[in-house]
Amino acid sequence: MATEVRMDGNLLTIRLTLEPGRDGLGAGAELLRGSETLFSKLRVPLEALGFAPSFGGRDAFAPERPPERLWELLDEAGREASDEPIWLQIAYGARILSAYPWERALATVAPNVPALHIPNFARAVRVMDPRGPIAICLASPRAKGAPDGMPQLRNALLALSEADLSNPVLLFGMRGQTEELKHLANELAERFVDITVPAPPEDISPAARGSGIEDGPEVANPWLRWMADVLPIDGVAMVHFVCPGFDRDGNGALALPESPLQDDDARIARFVGAEQLATFCKQIGCRIMVLSAIGAARWRAGIRLLADELSWQRPCTIVTEVGDEPSGSWPRVLGALTAGRALGLGAMPELIVSTHPNTLGGVSNVETARVVRRLTRTGPLEFSVTALEADVQAEMSLFESLGDTGLAREDSSRAGSLREALDTLSNARPRSPSEAARDRGARRALEFLSTLRGGRP
Repeated sequence: MATEVRMDGNLLTIRLTLEPGRDGLGAGAELLRGSETLFSKLRVPLEALGFAPSFGGRDAFAPERPPERLWELLDEAGREASDEPIWLQIAYGARILSAYPWERALATVAPNVPALHIPNFARAVRVMDPRGPIAICLASPRAKGAPDGMPQLRNALLALSEADLSNPVLLFGMRGQTEELKHLANELAERFVDITVPAPPEDISPAARGSGIEDGPEVANPWLRWMADVLPIDGVAMVHFVCPGFDRDGNGALALPESPLQDDDARIARFVGAEQLATFCKQIGCRIMVLSAIGAARWRAGIRLLADELSWQRPCTIVTEVGDEPSGSWPRVLGALTAGRALGLGAMPELIVSTHPNTLGGVSNVETARVVRRLTRTGPLEFSVTALEADVQAEMSLFESLGDTGLAREDSSRAGSLREALDTLSNARPRSPSEAARDRGARRALEFLSTLRGGRP
């Protein structure tokens, strides 16, 4: 579905694939605008990009000096872009390429142009619920050197305050950090409608020790279980993890302490993979996921890999912070995602942003969003939809005409189930022609049902 998004928006895109060769695996790259080829496909050995044969030495990347032919492609992308982003499309099965700092490489040749990632779901996730909570979790395990994540946490809170949001904010952390988090919350209290620090659970079993990544379709990690118990079942606006990463065999994970009550293991952290994290996001209805990598540079590749894998499993915007210092670009990205502000120009080498073009304000080749009015249980609510979706406009008229009828007051959890099914069907994983046709038919049926219920498809 990423190809569909690229072609629908006529996006300027660098498409990346994994290509075998006599010299081992290589990165394939081509420059496209929609369906038009602007720079023919080339291939670069992975070792030429700084990848070791065993995927070791992650901090050996040299994006400022990529191989000459790849440099020419990046330079051409920079020249082609003027008032628009350069989009990256990483093909299915090429996750290892997400570990390379493409944003930093592009910033060298195109310092005035942001680089963004095309999502792997065709549907734009609806705008952030203005009443849903924002959860930020700071977790710094001893096994990863107990890095200080307070600068990233403070930076995130200041960016949220600049966005002028009315969402309540919850800060999660180790039991030993509760007072420090409360002090920070009190310091910034005037900037928020509500900011609180939930008390850690009185008793919760620690995650089992193991050198592998804990993954699966169930929410098993004690950190995620605690947060899920505190947060509502559906409608969480944003979840932000500030923690180190981890990678093994090309898979990424969060690195966390044993539990919110325990951080005794100085050798091995507890690792949460993409499938479990996607299940957690689905359970709480998360619309925006933010991952801030802290600690040694060698662990940042794990956060990059996790973000890419999550983008194939969960239809939400994913923002990944991988710089040495807190990102100065975070406020403008947040403003574009939550308030419809123009993203503007300027590279963002420390951020990876995977989002549908229609979720951003002020990017070229995407029709300017307009404000429509929609009735909710509590009254009129303004939010942005793309002018290209004429069917959505018709649906809004239908919703207005329903007024206070039972259909207009349809239970939000059932409406959320329809949205979830629609979003899942728009996944970009390769399918056979028969599977694709089946999914298209199912998606149309669900969109029709959603319209009848008065919910936005």
